[in-house]
Amino acid sequence: MGMYTGLRVVAKIKPEYKGLVDSIVEYRNPMGCWLDVVGQYPFTQQFAEMGRSNFIPYGSLNYMPYEWEKTNEWDGATWSFCCSLKNYEGEIETFLTTILVVISEYAEVEYLYEEMTTPHKYVVEGGELIQIQTGEYHWDE
Repeated sequence: MGMYTGLRVVAKIKPEYKGLVDSIVEYRNPMGCWLDVVGQYPFTQQFAEMGRSNFIPYGSLNYMPYEWEKTNEWDGATWSFCCSLKNYEGEIETFLTTILVVISEYAEVEYLYEEMTTPHKYVVEGGELIQIQTGEYHWDE
């Protein structure tokens, strides 16, 4: 069955990628949103073709901390969202390394696997994903 992995992002988007975020946030059918932007933003193709890519940012919040609220907010400069998905193909890592690092001036990211007690935390600065905290796991005894 698999476990869920949560993703929480707050990102200041570069002006040249505001149209991309507009398209994703305003899309009426989230199951095709990433594939529909590939023509205009070819760097999204690898991610868009992944099995669960459309769960970012549209996945529900399964087994995530109560502090995480389901959001997908976009004010024209800052995009914030929380979601979770079964990260079978590494969709989250691919999103972070091929999409978020390109479109963000700056971002704060939390990545929480269902069995973790604290998340991995990252920032995006200067086109790089930088880990600032390593998450901790709990093990049932």
